[in-house]
Amino acid sequence: MLSIGRVMSRPVRLILADLVKFGADKTLERACHRHGVTASSVLGFRVREASVARARREFLCLFVDTLGLSQPEAARFFGVDHTTIGWHLRARQRELAAT
Repeated sequence: MLSIGRVMSRPVRLILADLVKFGADKTLERACHRHGVTASSVLGFRVREASVARARREFLCLFVDTLGLSQPEAARFFGVDHTTIGWHLRARQRELAAT
């Protein structure tokens, strides 16, 4: 079960409802399960624990790539600045290159 919290200016419950519309809720659940974190912490953007950050990066990359969103579009969806999305995408690329 996905826990409910708040993302910057958008409530997590609204983001989760939108994720279901796009079919991305299962992607979020898989990333959370793989890293042992909650959806609320991944979508909260304020939690900075390493496991949460890895799950967030994994999910954001899959979400942006699958839907073909630009960084500003993804940022509006999650209620964050577009530079936050860009940072996560670049960090994920570095993670994948290191493995």
